[in-house]
Amino acid sequence: MKLIEQVKPKPEYLNLFKEIVIDVWRQRQSEILKLGATLQSRVDGLKARRQRVIDAFLHERSIDKPTYKEQLDLLNEEIALAELEIHETRIDEMDLEAALNFATNALSNAAQFWIQCSPEQKQRFQRVLFPNGLVFEGESYRTAETCLAFSYLQAISSGDPSLASRTGIEPVSPP
Repeated sequence: MKLIEQVKPKPEYLNLFKEIVIDVWRQRQSEILKLGATLQSRVDGLKARRQRVIDAFLHERSIDKPTYKEQLDLLNEEIALAELEIHETRIDEMDLEAALNFATNALSNAAQFWIQCSPEQKQRFQRVLFPNGLVFEGESYRTAETCLAFSYLQAISSGDPSLASRTGIEPVSPP
């Protein structure tokens, strides 16, 4: 419990964490929407080609039945694969705000959260917090590594000079 309390990040850094996650989420959603539009355009093009094959066989009689069947099967397969890609690009709708609130609450109240967990949940939560496990040294525990979120947020909280400030990595001009 004491070790978990020691790695607890400051609330202002958890707010920054939330802002970053939301920004990355929005960026990813934008990329997925673009990919979905590209894939939909591909499906539309394939369906238009399929219709031309159908017209060539039924109305124009410019292709024979084996060619028609072969082309129709190929186009149907391409359409099915492209529609599957579209389906795979869709993100399941989730309440990002609720997920972030849960995550920041768990990070800011990790010791309390740990107490409320079942034994199995405690083990999983400990593996998340301390990916390389804990070492017991007589009366206390220690770890060489905490999870990425704790490591990063704790380093910022302690003023680690190796991390860039919020103003960026460019030199700060004197006033």
